[in-house]
Amino acid sequence: MEISSSYIITFILIFIFGHIEGLLTVFFNHWYYNNGIICYKREKTFLPNLNNPITEEFILSLVPDTVFVPFKIKSIAENKFAIREAFISFFKIVNVSVMRGVITIDDSRSKVSIEGLLNISPLMFTVFLLILSITLDYFIFVFFFIFLIITVLSYFLQTKRFKDIIFQLSN
Repeated sequence: MEISSSYIITFILIFIFGHIEGLLTVFFNHWYYNNGIICYKREKTFLPNLNNPITEEFILSLVPDTVFVPFKIKSIAENKFAIREAFISFFKIVNVSVMRGVITIDDSRSKVSIEGLLNISPLMFTVFLLILSITLDYFIFVFFFIFLIITVLSYFLQTKRFKDIIFQLSN
């Protein structure tokens, strides 16, 4: 089993891309949160509370404290908030960050929505592992399969958490 230089270069490119994507996510880059592949969308109506404007702190107070990594929220425009999971959290269960979110509050239509935008690097790494397992050795297929299961479970966990946020905001 010999790994060619093209695999190494591909891995390095995925590694660099993942770090760039991570930096754009961590620093709540406005462009990065406004553009992307939508892989989850939920919208609900709500009764606007004119006395209590929706802020980052208010949204964080609605998110229940669980065993999972806490959310980080930042306002990126008026009535628009970027949401992501913290990368490091001690004594919490960490999962693969499959998507980042954008919460949009439309007071004129009394609607609140959340969009889950796909993070490309976990998808690229999954495809890379699949290609490696096909061309090199079936042992790598085990890593691919495990990573694929963790990624799919992470997606469903994140959609449930996003759905909970929308439910809490709409009430």
